[in-house]
Formats: sequence, C-alpha cells, structure tokens
Amino acid sequence: MSLPHMLGGLAEIADQYDALIVDIWGVLHNGKQPFEGVDAALLNYRQQGGKVLLLSNACQVSGSTCPHTTHGLSEKNLKTCV
Repeated sequence: MSLPHMLGGLAEIADQYDALIVDIWGVLHNGKQPFEGVDAALLNYRQQGGKVLLLSNACQVSGSTCPHTTHGLSEKNLKTCV
C-alpha cells in the first residue's frame, strides 16, 4: 500500500476544481492565526475564477458574517461562510 501524495499547495490541483468547500478550524488557521500561505492561496484561487465556501461549526459572533474575522484571514476570503 502506498502513502497518499502530499500536496505542496492548492496551486497543484486548483485547476481541477470549479469550487472548494473548506473547513476553517485546523485547515485555514490554528485558532490563533492563519497557516502560512492560506490567504494568498485562496485569493489567487478566487482571482482565477474559483468559488470558495468556508465551513465552520464554531459559534457566530453577533454582527459578524463569519466567526473567524479575528483570526487574521483576509475579509476577501470571508465573503461566503456557513
């Protein structure tokens, strides 16, 4: 049995997908700050025409469209969050 192929980044597979559904906690950030390169990768994917839906089961902060605006993710990456 072979090990799964580890990707070097989203750019390696981005052209294979029209849209992404991405969990936030543990995928985009560690609870305190975004993982290195996450914002740039998602912004680049969007600029190439990709759609991104961010998924979270975290509590929503009153008045916020997404509960993770305080974790250093760009507002442009927080447009669609459920």
